[in-house]
Amino acid sequence: MYKKTLSLIVACVLLCLCTSCSGNEKIIDVNTPVKIAVEKDSLEFFAAQDYCTENGCELSEYTSLQSAVIDVQNGQADYVIIRKENATADFLKTASLSLYTETEYRISFCGILSHNNTELHKRINSAITDLHANGIFEKIENGTVYEAENDNKNTVRVLCSPVFEGILYYDNDGNPAGKEISYINAICNKINATPEIITFSSPEEMFFALENGDGDVIISHMQYTTERDEDYILTDPYSYTAFGLYESVSK
Repeated sequence: MYKKTLSLIVACVLLCLCTSCSGNEKIIDVNTPVKIAVEKDSLEFFAAQDYCTENGCELSEYTSLQSAVIDVQNGQADYVIIRKENATADFLKTASLSLYTETEYRISFCGILSHNNTELHKRINSAITDLHANGIFEKIENGTVYEAENDNKNTVRVLCSPVFEGILYYDNDGNPAGKEISYINAICNKINATPEIITFSSPEEMFFALENGDGDVIISHMQYTTERDEDYILTDPYSYTAFGLYESVSK
């Protein structure tokens, strides 16, 4: 009797183990050294650092995303972390990569104001809440372009640094372009203001201008950090970015 009961318990345990390991979910074997390739000094670096801390992986830095991708294709690294905005880059369209999993790491992008501009901060936060609720930001994320309504009487000086390809950059006519401009226009339209967009060649110059009172708010794909939250007033996030862990298709 006891032997039959014991045999039944063992069979049930084995069945549960087999069931939990079945399906399409992939799990990294922590007992096998795993190398994560990432572009140095990029947003991907923060996601890779977080992932490696949680999963005990080795982080390998590269001077460019393209170099990191090439080493994954050549088997010199196991995975590469790519931000969703970068996943559509031209050189990646021909890369032999497949999505392994999405990471849990997210980055929030916020407007930045000086501490003495609390009234504008409240108005922008109210606009951000409404624009999220009405699905406007989701439409912008999916490619909808929003123009500024020039009949607004008030003007808000928006500081930005167009250095993010595909998100915030200079077009062929030398004008700031990208989805970040649509975010700026949508927010300013909501608070009945016309944006006066002032551009800078570097984020450092942009922050210097804000501190000197030469602008009202920074909206320039700037991520939330605890240091910025101490030095300035940050708006609620108007945009987020996610990251994917990619592997070679030949793996």
